[in-house]
Amino acid sequence: MLALETKQLFSHLIIWVLHRPEILCFLVLTGTVCVVGVVLHFILAWATGHLPLRNIAHINSDAYGAFLSIIGVLYAVLLAFVVVSAWQQYDHTEEVSLQEESDVSDLFHVVGAYSGSPKTVAAILNGLMDYAIGTYDEYSEMQTGDPLCLDRYPQSKKSNPACTNYKPSLSNNQQFYDIEIKVLNLRPSSPGDQMLFGQAVALVDTIRTDRNHRRHHYTEPPLDPILWYAFFLGGLILVGVPYLFRDKDRWYQLIRTATLSAMIGVVIALAAIFDSPFTGSGAIRGDGWLSLHCHFVHDLGLDKKLADDPNSNREVIQENQASCN
Repeated sequence: MLALETKQLFSHLIIWVLHRPEILCFLVLTGTVCVVGVVLHFILAWATGHLPLRNIAHINSDAYGAFLSIIGVLYAVLLAFVVVSAWQQYDHTEEVSLQEESDVSDLFHVVGAYSGSPKTVAAILNGLMDYAIGTYDEYSEMQTGDPLCLDRYPQSKKSNPACTNYKPSLSNNQQFYDIEIKVLNLRPSSPGDQMLFGQAVALVDTIRTDRNHRRHHYTEPPLDPILWYAFFLGGLILVGVPYLFRDKDRWYQLIRTATLSAMIGVVIALAAIFDSPFTGSGAIRGDGWLSLHCHFVHDLGLDKKLADDPNSNREVIQENQASCN
């Protein structure tokens, strides 16, 4: 129980740091690791002062330099692998997110060109408009680091604690489910509608895949925990090994350790930002979904209809205008 609470506290702390401006995020993480390096300096200096291992070699020996060079090169390879892997996954996640947005736009135009079933077509187009703003709200939910309701069918919400309260992700599940059912209920009566129906069904399937893929990248960050363990263990080895050798100038050793720790902190900051693609100041944002929603509103003529209708709710008009300006 204590371990779970500690993990949650650490997660909230990381989310808080990531929500700061990127330069501040870098400074906080770099400074934290630098302080840890300074503390390690005093611990290792005290420990090695009581061990015979510090007499293995002299500080200026060729063996010492070659040994540290090998460790440094191996750790540099590990750093490159971790950061590049995180960046590639971040870039792929952004690509999947944009593809989902593009597919929803395509589905809107494909269904809009359908000549039959006017009521069903209108319901689908309005559903896609709601889905766009719902996905925008879901991105806001992901920004806070909250767990998403991942159940495909809304009636299963009782079995998932993340779905017990109202959440944009839960509402979005219902919206997508309704769109999917309505698309499958289209009854093409002409060759042109038959072709559009096939395209619509294919797009719904693609949107479902992109949507699940995006959510997977949110719930399962790009970097596997084993890479983080290797990252930190390698850093401890790189910082700790020089203390096994003789160094009379402890202040110089302290400066060297603090500088090395700060550099490791910079890499940790990069990896942490890329490892949280939907959280923090550098996160993938859902602003495109808001623009898409406004595009749908304009295409359906709802903005003009609301403004021209004397019985329209003025609050709805103002809310719609505020979100699309």
